[in-house]
Amino acid sequence: MKQRRGANSLKRWERLRGSRNFSRVFSDGERIRLPGLTVRWSVNSLPFSRMGTSVGRRFGNAVRRNRAKRIIRELYRTRKEIFPVGIDIVFMPAKGFLDRSWRGQQDIFGKAARKIARALRQKKEIDSEPG
Repeated sequence: MKQRRGANSLKRWERLRGSRNFSRVFSDGERIRLPGLTVRWSVNSLPFSRMGTSVGRRFGNAVRRNRAKRIIRELYRTRKEIFPVGIDIVFMPAKGFLDRSWRGQQDIFGKAARKIARALRQKKEIDSEPG
């Protein structure tokens, strides 16, 4: 059976798009710094999560920036179930990101997901405390 083109790709609604959404995550969201990757995230009140990437010119030339974005999208696409639902996430690779092996990049993504989940649990506990 022939697989439909793009069947495994990120859906349009899974992508964080528009400067208003990115600005909201950067201004209201929380930051997690990991070796080679910085993650900004914010609760989005939707029944699904959305992801975006932000790679500045200091990262390198266009080839390096686009490679980093492709790797991040693939990491998220194949591992999105480890991230909590209902958040907007912006991944920002740092200088050493492309120097890591695929396994090392997967490990960083796993750490990011665990830290986001932990912070989200703490946030919900604080919000649900009486008084």
